[in-house]
Amino acid sequence: MSESVLTGYEVEITRRFECSNPQLFEELVDQLSTAFFAGNETSLATYHRGQQTFTFHIELPPLLDRAAAVEQAWRRVDGVMQGLRLPPGARHFGTGAIAVIPPVTTHPAVPHDTTPEPPT
Repeated sequence: MSESVLTGYEVEITRRFECSNPQLFEELVDQLSTAFFAGNETSLATYHRGQQTFTFHIELPPLLDRAAAVEQAWRRVDGVMQGLRLPPGARHFGTGAIAVIPPVTTHPAVPHDTTPEPPT
């Protein structure tokens, strides 16, 4: 039987932008995604065209405390942002939001009998 597993913190950092047109924002999203996903397949990123935001979702290893998890996520996003080349017509407005999702314990699926009851 499998054992329970403790996950690490997940940190979500949203950055805000202003682009002169939707295509420019799409190009910015491509650039951010390429830099963010380089060498890290467990991360997730989302973006909102209307609000022109890009959110980095970073899953961190278990056993990091909250402060260490946030610091590690912040350094990773800063690394991506330092390499960003804003094209003409695009501005970065900074961090719009930070969410810290605490670790959870996942439990293995418990097998159960799915045999239908005989008709009565």
